[in-house]
Amino acid sequence: MDQLARLSSLRATDYEAMLTAAVLRQLLVDGNALALLINRRFRMSLVFNVSTLQVRVECEPTSVLMQGPWLDQRLAELQFVFTDRFAPDAAKQFDSIERRKLAGVAFEGRDDFLAHAVAHGDGQPRETASVKDLIKFYAIQMGAVHYGPKDDGSLLSRIAGSAEPFLRQTLTAVGRVAHRALLPMADAIILASKDHPFGLVIPNPASGASLAE
Repeated sequence: MDQLARLSSLRATDYEAMLTAAVLRQLLVDGNALALLINRRFRMSLVFNVSTLQVRVECEPTSVLMQGPWLDQRLAELQFVFTDRFAPDAAKQFDSIERRKLAGVAFEGRDDFLAHAVAHGDGQPRETASVKDLIKFYAIQMGAVHYGPKDDGSLLSRIAGSAEPFLRQTLTAVGRVAHRALLPMADAIILASKDHPFGLVIPNPASGASLAE
């Protein structure tokens, strides 16, 4: 979790931001996703809160609606606050529908979060790229885990040449959202090792005893 926080920091280098995909894949995507294995003991609700704010980016070969950093609700809120405060004329572009997107969506569980679309192409049929697609693209095509074919025909591989900085910002936002969702479970792991009364009493499936007795 500390590594995820560091790699998905807004101060991370481009290389560090790319490595976020390796950690996210291990935690959420792989067949034995680490977060799900650990949560079998804790049975916590993993809630991923995202905004649905999108920005149109002109890419080659198509125009794309992309979330970028605004996937993270906290960063999206800054967009509105600073625009309202320092560019009131520009703030008029944010109509009530756009502002409602800031409220976003709370995905209760990994699967719905991974399926959330972070990019929409304008082609026909209209293509989308999900959180899972983005993680795997950086893990494989961009080499965060191992190198695969650069162009697999997907929307992400076709627009990466002109939109890679925006895709990387989206990956950083995914990391920030995931870190926030998994932090209560990480805290529970630490507190479960503490003695009563300052530790968590959590059933131990193997022995029937609590982890904090």
